[in-house]
Formats: sequence, structure tokens, C-alpha cells
Amino acid sequence: MVTESDIVRIMTRVLGVKEKGKRIDIRASNNFGNMKKIREILDKNKTVLLSMMTLPPEEREKDWLVILRLKSEDTGPIAMELGSSGFNVTYVG
Repeated sequence: MVTESDIVRIMTRVLGVKEKGKRIDIRASNNFGNMKKIREILDKNKTVLLSMMTLPPEEREKDWLVILRLKSEDTGPIAMELGSSGFNVTYVG
């Protein structure tokens, strides 16, 4: 039997929550090539992607929510580059 605690423990591990890092949330369309753009920006900035989670658009939204957990002390330059590449950056922290 799978318990609530089992699910929380697995999600904590999958999302990299215990790893020290920062989070950037962006809104992105489902166009082909978006994940490649994100990966290229992270590679260019030599930033490790700890985890990524996507949530489909809510009823009134058209873009997906993409939550990036990054092994980085300063995510400002990455957030700026994501924004200038056409992504709507909604959270940096």
C-alpha cells in the first residue's frame, strides 16, 4: 500500500527540493523547440537543472507553466535571457 508519506517523499526527491538552488517559473507555449531553447540557455550559463515540472494551462491560460529548479546562486541573468527569448518569466527566487 502506498501512503501519503511515500508520495511526499518521492515528490521531494523527484523535484530536487532538498538540493540547494533557486527557482524560476516561466509560461511557455507548446511550440516545438521551447525545451531546447531552455536547455541552451542553461548550458550557456553553465547552470545545472535540478528538476523541471510542467503544468498544463488553466482554463483561461494558453501557455504551460514550467517550473525550473536550478543549482545556482544568481538566477537573474538566466531569467533575463529566458525573458528576452520570448518566455514569460513569472517568478524568480
